[in-house]
Amino acid sequence: MQSTVVNILRRRELIGVLVRTELATQSAGTRLGFLWWLIDPALTMLVYVLLFTVIFSHGDANAPFPLFVLCGLLPWKHLATSLSQSTELLRRREHLLKSVPFPSIVLPLSTVLTGAVYLAAGLALTLLAAALWGRPMNGSLLQLVPLLLAQVAVVTGLSLVLTCLGVLVRDISRLMEHLLRFGLYCSPVLYGLDTVRERAGAVVETVFMLNPMAILITGYREALFYGRPMEGQLWIMLAIEAALLLPGGYLVYRHFDKRLIKEL
Repeated sequence: MQSTVVNILRRRELIGVLVRTELATQSAGTRLGFLWWLIDPALTMLVYVLLFTVIFSHGDANAPFPLFVLCGLLPWKHLATSLSQSTELLRRREHLLKSVPFPSIVLPLSTVLTGAVYLAAGLALTLLAAALWGRPMNGSLLQLVPLLLAQVAVVTGLSLVLTCLGVLVRDISRLMEHLLRFGLYCSPVLYGLDTVRERAGAVVETVFMLNPMAILITGYREALFYGRPMEGQLWIMLAIEAALLLPGGYLVYRHFDKRLIKEL
């Protein structure tokens, strides 16, 4: 079955079933359930806090620096997990694809949406931590909703492309490990946009912000850590990037749709 928009809409209930199944599967056999999705970046955050506050004497472990890092790690985990899973997604579901007629595009869509549910839950707990830490709580928190929607659009577009590459190029999953590691340091997870502005010129900053995760992480941090709205120009850039990546990823997937099933 072709992965057209019409077929996707007709199978929207299937996407919901796949998301619920994935959520239940990942939580099965564990006592903490979805909290493990938050524990992983929390432990990573503790490593970075120890590294920066104790070894390099940067920041204060008792100050909101852990919260600062967590605001970047959560959205990054959603991206990294979705992209990593996408590279092997169709091969892992090969039997299902060949036995039940449905548009294969619902598989990467359900993977991204499952991660988005975890991200939303993680942001809610981060919001609670921010309130306990005495961070500003105001109307800027409303920007979390469009940020989450933009992240789903961006990650979906990239995941659709990588789902295709995962079938056509078998080594892409190994390459992704290194690309994501590089991307982590090219995104403001451990530092802020102000650091980029202080140490680089306007041209470098513009190139840096072409990375949609740089804008998304900045937006989450502005809302949860600083309690202020994100700059208008960043919203414009994010809207343009999301508007290019989501349709672009869909067109790439539609182009290779029939070939993907043949390659499996």
